[in-house]
Order: sequence, then structure tokens, then C-alpha cells
Amino acid sequence: MNARLLCLLTLLLGTAPLARADYELQRTSRFDAAQVPRNIFWPIGYVHVENAPTQPTAFAPRPSAPLLTVDQFAVSSILISGGLPLAIINGQPRGVGEFLLVGGVSVQVVAITDGLVTLRYNKTDVRVPLKH
Repeated sequence: MNARLLCLLTLLLGTAPLARADYELQRTSRFDAAQVPRNIFWPIGYVHVENAPTQPTAFAPRPSAPLLTVDQFAVSSILISGGLPLAIINGQPRGVGEFLLVGGVSVQVVAITDGLVTLRYNKTDVRVPLKH
């Protein structure tokens, strides 16, 4: 039976539904919170602040950002037309705001002007001239 229908019948008739006589419960589960060494409402693996180690954990030093140089880029063509400047950088067409991958580093094209492309990585600008 549907659970809603069963509840409705129970309310209307005023009696609880009959239990099956041919079924006998074999095992019951039980839980004793005193036997659990941690708060059962904390996520598994969570370490409470009172029980956390007092010594700070050692982190590996962060590698320094690679230095980008003008020699890593080759600007072979610049097109300034229709308000959307484009440049061919390392053989790939890029517009202002697009990104370029160089040696696993993502470099953003900041500006394209006549004869010069400005690239930005890690708050450092690199100005690459057009190669003739």
C-alpha cells in the first residue's frame, strides 16, 4: 500500500495496521555512542582543534615563477582592423584578453599595438616587438 493511503486509513479507522504474524524479527541493530572514540557528527578524518597537533606542518616551498623573456615569443604578424586587433604569436592567432601557453605557463595578451604586443604573466608585462 501507498504510505499516504496507509496513514489516511490509520487516521480514519483509529487503529494501527496489523503486523504480519508469519514474520519474526531475527536481528536488531543498536548503537552505543560511548563506544565510539569521536563525535559521530564530525566527518570521517576530521581532527578537532583540541586534538590537533601543536606543531605546524611543514609545507614545501613554493617554486618561484618562471621568468618570461622576449626571446620566448615570436610575433610574426599584427592585424589592426575593425577595432579587434589580432597578432600571430608563436604561430597562433591571438586577440586582446586571450591566453597563450608557453612552457606550461598561461600568458595573457594585454595589448596589441602597431608593431608591439604586450603580454602579462604574474603581474609582469613583457613587450614583444614584431619580427621582420
